[in-house]
Amino acid sequence: MISIRYYNYFDEDLLRARYFSLLPYVPVVIVAAVVAMLTQISVFHSTEPFLWSFVIPGLLTVVSAGVFVYWFFHRKEQPDIAIVRRRLQFFASLLVVAGITTIICDLHLLQHSAGYSRYFLIVQMTLYGICFPFLLVSLGRPAYIYNLMLITTTVFYLLYADVEYAQPFAFMILVFEAGMLAAMHRRNKGFDSLVFSSLHAQQLAIENARLANVDILTGLPNRRQFFAAIKAQSLDHLKTTGMRFAIGIIDLDRFKLVNDSHGHRVGDLVLIEIARRLSEYDDCHQPISFYRLGGDEFAFHKHFGGDEAGLKSLGQALIALIEQPVSVDGLVFHLSASTGIAVFPDVDDSTEKLYEYADYALYQAKNSGRGHPELFSPQHLGSLQARTQTERALRTANIRQEFSTVFQPIVNTTANRPVAFECLARWHSPVIGEVTPNEFIPVAESIGLISNITLVLFEKAIQAMRDWPEQVGLSFNLSANDITNDKVIHDLIQMIAGSGVEAQRFTFELTETALLQDYLSTRNNIELLRQAGVALALDDFGTGYSSLSHVQGLPLNKIKVDRSFVHDIETNPKSKMIVSSILVLCRGIGIDCVVEGAESRSQIELLQAMGCHIIQGFYYAQPMNAQAIPAFLATTSSPR
Repeated sequence: MISIRYYNYFDEDLLRARYFSLLPYVPVVIVAAVVAMLTQISVFHSTEPFLWSFVIPGLLTVVSAGVFVYWFFHRKEQPDIAIVRRRLQFFASLLVVAGITTIICDLHLLQHSAGYSRYFLIVQMTLYGICFPFLLVSLGRPAYIYNLMLITTTVFYLLYADVEYAQPFAFMILVFEAGMLAAMHRRNKGFDSLVFSSLHAQQLAIENARLANVDILTGLPNRRQFFAAIKAQSLDHLKTTGMRFAIGIIDLDRFKLVNDSHGHRVGDLVLIEIARRLSEYDDCHQPISFYRLGGDEFAFHKHFGGDEAGLKSLGQALIALIEQPVSVDGLVFHLSASTGIAVFPDVDDSTEKLYEYADYALYQAKNSGRGHPELFSPQHLGSLQARTQTERALRTANIRQEFSTVFQPIVNTTANRPVAFECLARWHSPVIGEVTPNEFIPVAESIGLISNITLVLFEKAIQAMRDWPEQVGLSFNLSANDITNDKVIHDLIQMIAGSGVEAQRFTFELTETALLQDYLSTRNNIELLRQAGVALALDDFGTGYSSLSHVQGLPLNKIKVDRSFVHDIETNPKSKMIVSSILVLCRGIGIDCVVEGAESRSQIELLQAMGCHIIQGFYYAQPMNAQAIPAFLATTSSPR
């Protein structure tokens, strides 16, 4: 028996690793042993003594089966180290006892065997002695003991018994034995080295995590320390003392231009200077702590007992501090910054929410002109909660059931008939009710659900247009996520091909903002759509960026003039001039021009006089469901 003290000498983590590395091999060894024992019984039971040919092998088979059952019911456990030691001790002892029993049994059988049956037993003991210890090498010393017992017995028997070719046979076994022992040694050594390396790496990671609370570049406490400081605040103490706790996020406006123009080394020097100024800032009223969150973003927190005006003054003072000229490497930079601030307990009873609110306030500050502090307010909270509510409802929405389509006609005023219907999305949520596209589309884009909605609505639109006259087409909007998503474009093309509707009846509308997201990918996918035979329209023309370059560089079929130029076209000469110029542009390059937003007869007449004959707007119809389209089509033949 192997003393349990043998396993006491092992490092606990190493012993545990060896235990779990051993588990997958246990069923392999047991199955192999059982098959070998049953084979031995079938070979010798009719010619050799019953005890040695049947009883002993049968007993070993039963024990092996019992070990297998025990392994099966305990294989997924995570035992403590004491149980690990006991199980290894038990299995090691069992292995050695099985080895001794096998040797005694086989030696008795060898005494009565001759010819091929003798070679069967020699080969069996050799395989036992080489294969099983190699598989169970994680046991350590017991595996070597088992190996040496079986191989030594086999070799001595070959050398002293009357066996043909005994010496070459013994030599071959010893060669394999030497190689196997070397492999076992290297395997154990490599495994132990890997385990210790892994443990060392884990210890280093733990130590690094403990120490990594300082930003390497600026020397300020870092993001981890910032959030740890927020979580460490005692809410009950703050409520009792009447003190408030504020956190602020400071973001340098357009700092990317510094890196792009002068390189990251100069940018880093600027950040170091900004960090130095913040760390030296002295608020005579209450201590203030600064952190670098990453990139060009800093943060602070402080306790205070004043009002909101004091916080805004603090935010403005910090911005003024940053706006002072920064001299680096002979260069002078004039920076600006925006700040978002949130206060506990004014907006929430949880310090964990403060960062989210401060970040939203910073977002609002950047959207409203930059260069000023923004204090998170109840109005901000309402907007944020509405967005969060919309996001939650979207994530659990049954898109096919909750989303529907409506259609607004696009009318050829010369023929006084619709040439197409634009498909518009509608969402009725059973949780939050009716949600407008302006509310749910940005949220769906941000959480990656917009393409799912697109494909479902396009399928519904195809189903609706099958009942339309062949000369009436469908105009369908694609988001920036859709037009840059190769799979979505492929799915749309496949849906068109399988619809039974001619491809030229489809028009996909793209916004100029969508084109800016990934122009190269967008252009490639537009080419695929054009090759499929559909038309492309540039929507909301005149409200985005680089409009003329898009018209020139993309294979467009139509331009849709944004409604913002139409609502005052009768009273604003600039709007009239812009629409007139776009009409001239479209005629010049040979593409259609669709004007959106016409709501009155006088607007229609003016647009017709300017040469526009494809118009969309409430004057002709509000968006309607698919069931109302036949009745609408029936009335369009009569003059208005």
